[in-house]
Amino acid sequence: HRTVKAVEAMIKEAFKLAAPYIEIKGHNEDGVEVFKPLSESIEDPQALCVMTNWLAHYIEHANSVRFVGNQVPGIPALEQASQILKDIQRRRLVCCSRVVEVVEGDPIWKVVVKFSGVPEEGIIEKICSHSTFLTPDALELAVAAYNWGMGENNPMEH
Repeated sequence: HRTVKAVEAMIKEAFKLAAPYIEIKGHNEDGVEVFKPLSESIEDPQALCVMTNWLAHYIEHANSVRFVGNQVPGIPALEQASQILKDIQRRRLVCCSRVVEVVEGDPIWKVVVKFSGVPEEGIIEKICSHSTFLTPDALELAVAAYNWGMGENNPMEH
């Protein structure tokens, strides 16, 4: 659904902006507690358990909260990430301009299969070159697989 894709893109952008400024407590290879960058924390079960919904709330309110003794500086990337999450709360979502549904067997199917996973180098720039207003920073390419059941097969037989 377009709205789901818009919210997903906004959350990803907010976390990408905030990630360099957030560290989560976990364990290193020797079992010693350490703070790890957010991007590495998903590999550590202890750190992963800490990453719940509070993290989005923390990012959203990062410029309004500080720990006693530590002044949290105004970091532009965190402020931008905060604004993105506030925009989601206020339903000011990015525009999902077009959703293209492709059914297996359509002539374009081979192109979609080619782009499934990681898009080929330069595809976003190529798409933007055909537009008078799109820029690579404003475009996210998302491939979604639609499953309409088992086609001709009876699911009760599998």
